[in-house]
Amino acid sequence: RATALRLARDGAQLALSGRDREALEAVAKESRALSGRDVFFHAVDLAAADGPLELYARVKEALGAPDVLVNNAGYNSRKAFLWEVDAEEFDAIVAVNLRAPFLLTREALRDMLEKKAGHIVNVLSTVCHYANETMGAYTAAKRGLDGLTAVLLKEARPHGIRVSAVYPGGTDTEFRAKRRPDY
Repeated sequence: RATALRLARDGAQLALSGRDREALEAVAKESRALSGRDVFFHAVDLAAADGPLELYARVKEALGAPDVLVNNAGYNSRKAFLWEVDAEEFDAIVAVNLRAPFLLTREALRDMLEKKAGHIVNVLSTVCHYANETMGAYTAAKRGLDGLTAVLLKEARPHGIRVSAVYPGGTDTEFRAKRRPDY
């Protein structure tokens, strides 16, 4: 939400996605009020096998190829020791935090390579720098995206495409079931 509103204030043409259609609609409305521009949004579950590709196709159809892609989705079902996480839960965490950004990046790169310009921003996490108990699946997925980002930086640079990684720490948002004012 905060990223979308900041980009809207700066005049960016936005395409937003999220799982919660009502929340997404509210952010789109706020963004429109700030920017004076229409905002494309599409509710999608990025863990679904066809979710990321469907999202990219809809955005491209509505607005054309993006100049900037911000991979900001994040998902961790719960804190749990590795032996408590089943394969289905692990797959869902990896699907949102690694597979979806890979697919969205791949599609955006194909378009950005043609223009020889663009910027991909991957929002990672401070878990990439620490080994926190009960965060194994999430850490594995985010570190995977961190590695992918490092390779992407080298592959994209010669083509005029910028790549950035952001490592936010804990944030007190409604994403958390319990408020964390210390974050």
